[in-house]
Amino acid sequence: MTVAFDIHQTQPNGDVLIFLTGEDEIEEACAMLRDMVTEETEFKAKALGGGNRGTAGTHTSNQPSISSRLVICPLYAGLPPNVQKNAFEPPPRNTRKVVIASNVAETSVTIPGVVYVVDCLFAKQKVYDAKRGNEALVTTCISKASANQRAGRAGRIRPGYCYRLCTELGFDELTNQETPEMVRSDLTSTVLRLKALGVDNVVHFEWLSPPPAANILTALELLYALGALDDDARLTKLVGNYLAELPLEPQLGKALLVSQELGCTSEMLTVASYLQIQSPWVGVRGAGGQVRPCAFPKSDGAVLPLTLVTVRTDYLSLFDLAIVQYTPNTGLTFFAYTRRNVWTKSRKGSRWRRATRLRF
Repeated sequence: MTVAFDIHQTQPNGDVLIFLTGEDEIEEACAMLRDMVTEETEFKAKALGGGNRGTAGTHTSNQPSISSRLVICPLYAGLPPNVQKNAFEPPPRNTRKVVIASNVAETSVTIPGVVYVVDCLFAKQKVYDAKRGNEALVTTCISKASANQRAGRAGRIRPGYCYRLCTELGFDELTNQETPEMVRSDLTSTVLRLKALGVDNVVHFEWLSPPPAANILTALELLYALGALDDDARLTKLVGNYLAELPLEPQLGKALLVSQELGCTSEMLTVASYLQIQSPWVGVRGAGGQVRPCAFPKSDGAVLPLTLVTVRTDYLSLFDLAIVQYTPNTGLTFFAYTRRNVWTKSRKGSRWRRATRLRF
């Protein structure tokens, strides 16, 4: 934030784009930059007014305050669309816009008017641990290709500048390219799809980026435990073929198949639907940047799947099902709700009924 504030004080007009890793870090950086602006405004007001004629936020007619010439806009995937669009709108006259974004601004979108880029050279990547069998977001260094891509966000309308927060030696130690996602991902769904396509020997399959053997073996072991593969590592007719048809992770697909005989199909549909998106929650923040509470109650200490069922039940109890729409006060994304409706309609198909009549 010090670099961005120095740019604002010393460099010519032009918007600033700052790359950080995630939502919490971005919101914290926005708060820090606002505090720096407020402190500088109060200092200049006291200096110009002798400490008596000026207060925080006031300015003379020929010297506008810093806060009146700086607009701070966060940008990350969890923001509501009406807040995200603020980062793309041109700032008022004689005003500099500072966009603090995640790597979503690296390739997915282009922000007009950016002249200065501040790059922390870090990003969150999905990493799969074959021993534990789970995926996690880990903050890692980016590659030189990604760093050059971020630097290219500046200078679209005139020569731009990129400030990389590292030494020259540290930049030289970065890898040239990112690690392929195939190498650091869970391969259970991929192996299941290959088996459905008739590829039996997945170990010697011609991968574009060969994954570690441990990832493939873990996927085969999991599919065998779910009953999708037999002793010869071939798809089973009872479970494997049905799991391959469902656009879900095999674990969730198996849970849906057995939910009929357990009498919890509706609840399992809710859990499976909500787990298909990054998060069912949307960042609803007030004027001060604080997260506003949801409109429906939440049970404390409940495990995640049960929490999702509780959330949907409380959500539907607040709104009429016939006119339910996304409401910012709920903190729940309407996309999660529509996913649930799509799965409800899919359940009425003949293939679903045939699968649920079987006993697993």
